[in-house]
Amino acid sequence: MSEPSSSATGLHAMAVQWVQQLNQCLQRGWPLDLALALQDTLDALVDAADHASDPRLFEQTLAISVYLSSFMEEGRHPDDTQREHLRQLCEAVAPGEISASIQPATAEQDRGVLLVSGDDQLALALDEALRGKGIQLLVRSSVDEAIADPAEGVLNLVVVDGNELADFSQRSRTFSQIYRHPQRRCALQVLTRSGDLNERMFALRAGADEVLRLSEDITPLVRSIVEAVRPGPSEPYRVLIVDDDRSQSMFCEAVLRSQNIETRVASEASQVLAEVDAFRPEVVLLDLHMPEVDGIEMAGRIRALPGGELLSIVFLSGDHEKDVRFDVLAAGGDDYFTKPIPPRHLVTGVISRARRTRALVHRLGQVAK
Repeated sequence: MSEPSSSATGLHAMAVQWVQQLNQCLQRGWPLDLALALQDTLDALVDAADHASDPRLFEQTLAISVYLSSFMEEGRHPDDTQREHLRQLCEAVAPGEISASIQPATAEQDRGVLLVSGDDQLALALDEALRGKGIQLLVRSSVDEAIADPAEGVLNLVVVDGNELADFSQRSRTFSQIYRHPQRRCALQVLTRSGDLNERMFALRAGADEVLRLSEDITPLVRSIVEAVRPGPSEPYRVLIVDDDRSQSMFCEAVLRSQNIETRVASEASQVLAEVDAFRPEVVLLDLHMPEVDGIEMAGRIRALPGGELLSIVFLSGDHEKDVRFDVLAAGGDDYFTKPIPPRHLVTGVISRARRTRALVHRLGQVAK
């Protein structure tokens, strides 16, 4: 049996060192800045193992990277079960380097919701309904007040009255900077008092995760807020991967399926339209350079299908030129990933696009009813 090369030995030493640093991060209670730095280092290690043709190390480090993404992309600390699973994954890379006894996870803080609305009756009714469910409601009468007098505590959700939407859109960057939290993402809901499609589209472009129509009965609104703050099981997102490179499509499948995302692969251009029609994906990952039909032309064909204008189309390419990115976005693409794609970037981009597509389809379906 041949001896491992010096490059392979060096990579394995780097992997062991990374696990040792992860152990320190766990022992210190998971400081987020250190955890994020370790995630970046791991992405580089995964890429290096792939280029060095070390399939075992590549699979081991990829599994850790994907699992980290399952809780870090939402800015969350791992709970005790996740920490134990992380320790088990690291055992395959560096046995015995993760302590069996680790610092307990930081306790979750109370869940808070910020309502930006000048409707006092709505605020009182929501406060009463949410208090009974253990959810704290904070109220600011306008976007200006929310910026001038920031709500204290950790927010899980911001609900903006449609009457405040124009101001919010203009000052969304300032608002986001004030309410950004390093340990979790804050979702955004917008309330509308009409069924106007243009208003809904404006809200989605302003960054809304969901647009809700407000009625006299606030029960549906309360239910939606509770689901956003305490998300339960939902139908998995669906992603169609269009790529003739089997290794690339297998990589995307492995990463996305680890996050409970359903995937299908179309390796030939002739399969794509039938798969879109049958599978109904929220996101299409589309290789820019397909052998029969290029990605830009295929995107046009997908957009021409019934409902195709609602899909998120994300192009995949090894091209790094800025002009290519502009070309694909102008051709109807929603995003552009440059190969090789770090696993956590793939997960984040796909989930973000899928969430938007599903919310838009759901809301347009409600309007049609």
